[in-house]
Amino acid sequence: MRIVAPTLEYLLDAVAEAHGLTSLVTTHRTRQYAHARQEFYWIAHHLIGASLGQIGRAIARDHTTVLHGLRMVDHRRATDLTYADDLARREADIVPWIKAEFIRHGGGAAPEFRRRVA
Repeated sequence: MRIVAPTLEYLLDAVAEAHGLTSLVTTHRTRQYAHARQEFYWIAHHLIGASLGQIGRAIARDHTTVLHGLRMVDHRRATDLTYADDLARREADIVPWIKAEFIRHGGGAAPEFRRRVA
């Protein structure tokens, strides 16, 4: 059994916290919010395996917006090695947090995550 929705909620909180934001589900369009949301898309898709539609519903965005965000993160990762390292570090910090939240809120055994894409 694969549970995605609660994990996306925990991931939203974790990414917002990592960026010093209170929430990613907002209409703010500043670079800080946009980049944080795009990282949420990337981690949710590549680490959890959530579909574009699931990610979009979790953050009140269209699946095409999620697709654009994924492409933006891939481009930044390919052209900025510092950003790629920062993203990998944040991802490594977020996984244990999500697992702990999942268990703490009665989700049973912590979900298994896919390996990070190179």
